[in-house]
Amino acid sequence: MSFGQIIKKLRREADMTQEKLAELLSVSAQAVSRWETDSAMPDVSLIVPLANLFHVTTDHLLGVDISKREQIIGDIRKKADGYSSRGYYTEARGILEDGLRQYPENYALMHDLMYVADSQYDQAKQQEDENGHALAEEYRNEVIRLGESILAGCTDDLLRHGAVQLLCYAYKDAGNKERALKLAESMPYMCVSREFLLSAVKDGTERFQAKQREIHTLIQFLDNAMSFPNVKLDSGEFAYTDEMQAAIREKSVAMLHLMFENGDFGFFHSSLSYTHTLLAEYYAGTGETEKALDRLQKAAFHAIRFLDQCESPKEHTSVLFIGWKDGAFSTGDTDNTAAEVLSAMEENVFDGIRSTEAFTSVKGELAAYAGKWNV
Repeated sequence: MSFGQIIKKLRREADMTQEKLAELLSVSAQAVSRWETDSAMPDVSLIVPLANLFHVTTDHLLGVDISKREQIIGDIRKKADGYSSRGYYTEARGILEDGLRQYPENYALMHDLMYVADSQYDQAKQQEDENGHALAEEYRNEVIRLGESILAGCTDDLLRHGAVQLLCYAYKDAGNKERALKLAESMPYMCVSREFLLSAVKDGTERFQAKQREIHTLIQFLDNAMSFPNVKLDSGEFAYTDEMQAAIREKSVAMLHLMFENGDFGFFHSSLSYTHTLLAEYYAGTGETEKALDRLQKAAFHAIRFLDQCESPKEHTSVLFIGWKDGAFSTGDTDNTAAEVLSAMEENVFDGIRSTEAFTSVKGELAAYAGKWNV
C-alpha cells in the first residue's frame, strides 16, 4: 500500500473529509488530494502530526513493514556479532555503520556500535605512540556520543543500562568523574537486578534454573572484584602490598574451587588462567621458583580448557550448577587465553626460570593452542 493509499484509508476510517484534514494541518485541501494520489509528499515536519492525528506510528504511516524491519536489524546485529566476538572489530564496525545508514535512529545498532568502539578504544590504548593516543581519544568520544544518544531517546532499559555501563568507564577515563558518578548512581541496586527478581517470581524448573543463573552472576561479580584488588588511596599509597594482592588472588582461586568442586569451571577457566598467570609473576619475582612454575602450569591448563570450552561447551556436574551449560564462546587472537599466557611468559620476571624444563614444557603446550581462531 502506497503512502497516499494509507492516508486516504486512515482519513476515511476517521470519518474525515480532505477539507477537515487540511484545516487541522494548516494546509490546502488540494495538498491533501495530491498526497492521496501520490502526486506529492507532505513536508517532513508534518509526518509526526499526521501520525498523532490518526493515532498510528510514523512507521505505520509511511508503510514500513515493522516485522520485516526488525528481522533485517536482527540479521545485521547477528552478523556483526559474529565478527566482533572473534576480534574482527573493523568488519563489525562496517556492518553496523551500513545498518545505521539504512536505519539511522535504531538504538540497538547504536548500542552494538558503541560496544565495538569501546573494544577498539581498549586496543588503541595499548599503543604507545601518538597515533594510538589519538585513536583512543577518537573511539572514547564515539562511545560517549553514541551512549548519550541512546540515553536521550531510547526507552529500552537493556540498551540504556548497557550504554550507562560504558559511559561510566569512558567518562572516568576522560576525567569527567562527576558525570560518571551521576550515571552510576542512576542504576538500580544489585538486589533489584533481573537475576534476583526472576529467581524469586519463577516456579518449578524455571525457578531452579533462574537461581543457578543468579548464583553464577554473583560469582562473576565477586571474581571480577577480586581480580583487581589494588586501589590507590587518597594518600597516594596503594591499599594492598604485593603480598596482600597475591593472598587475595589465592582466595579468588579457592572460591572458584569451592563453587565448582568437580573442576567444571566453564567460563571461569579464562579467569583462573589470568589469575594463575599473575600469581606466577608474583612468585617468580619473590624467587619462589616451585610456586611460580606450578602457577604457570595451572595457567596453561585453564587457558587450554577454556579454548576447548569454546569449541564444545559442557554441562556442569558440580552441585550448585548441575545440568547448567555455559553458552558457546567465540575467541579471536585478541583474547586467545593460550596466547595471553605465552605473551606473559616473555616478561623479564621469568628470566630466572626460563631455562627450566618445566617452563619449556608449558610453552610448548601453549604454542599448540595459541594460534587457534586467529583473525
